[in-house]
Amino acid sequence: MITFPSQYSLTDTGVNFPVLNDNRRAVCSITFEALQDRFQVLNNLEAGFNANRNAINNLARKLIELNPNEDRYLITTTNPDT
Repeated sequence: MITFPSQYSLTDTGVNFPVLNDNRRAVCSITFEALQDRFQVLNNLEAGFNANRNAINNLARKLIELNPNEDRYLITTTNPDT
């Protein structure tokens, strides 16, 4: 089961947020460029992340399902929307 706790942190390059995949912790990240490109977030990136959190979690879920044993997952502008 994949779950996303509500925590997140802003970094120099994007937003990190935790995920639990069958009780195993991992970190997901979305780049600022991906927030801008995928969700048209231009100004307040933190508010944009929060407003699009469900869609971002769904993108992360798809990456996790493709590679379930990773410790880190990165959503970029070039990830497929599989």
